[in-house]
Amino acid sequence: MVTRSWRRSCSPRGPEPPVIQRQVNQVEEKQTIGLAAVELIADGDVIALEAGSTIFEMARCLARRPWNQLQVVTNSFPIADELIHVPGIQLVFVGGLVRPAELGTFGLLAEDMLKNIHVNKLFIGCRGIDPHSGLTSDLQAEIEISTVRAMAASAEQVNVLADHTKFGQHFMLRTLPISAVDVIVTDDQTPETIIEELHNQDIQVVIARIRNNSS
Repeated sequence: MVTRSWRRSCSPRGPEPPVIQRQVNQVEEKQTIGLAAVELIADGDVIALEAGSTIFEMARCLARRPWNQLQVVTNSFPIADELIHVPGIQLVFVGGLVRPAELGTFGLLAEDMLKNIHVNKLFIGCRGIDPHSGLTSDLQAEIEISTVRAMAASAEQVNVLADHTKFGQHFMLRTLPISAVDVIVTDDQTPETIIEELHNQDIQVVIARIRNNSS
């Protein structure tokens, strides 16, 4: 039986800080995870990048690579700004209700547009992730959750980027069940017990090695 000592209890917490504040947390992990996630993309793919701090770091890695034909769908203003002038990238921006804290668009208008889009690979972040309860977030993120679900419905493959601090975190609202996830990219501080449970559910786990991590 797998030991689950890594589990953290679900306790009331406030809303997630704005994306600008989150960009200064776990910076090295996010940069390394973003770099590993780019390796999952092939030239010619159609991909979607959800608004978020880890996905933004991935977009910065994308911008430094040469591309001939890569189509990118996003609802993030910072990601669009990062990629709009990159040669070989064709950008599609998802319209909708603007959430200043997330610097992105969400809601019914965004979801209606996503119904007419099909992508090969979706890349999303999360607030909390658990091998059993899946991806969860707080009540204040309700409008974002429905947009993420619409993105997942448009994708052949769902890729979640999550550093080790996100695992074992439980919040009130479920964003996606773990069965909806195909690939998880995380850093090498994520406990082996979690990785084992994910493998047991046929989820591919990509481990991004932190350069200064001596363990």
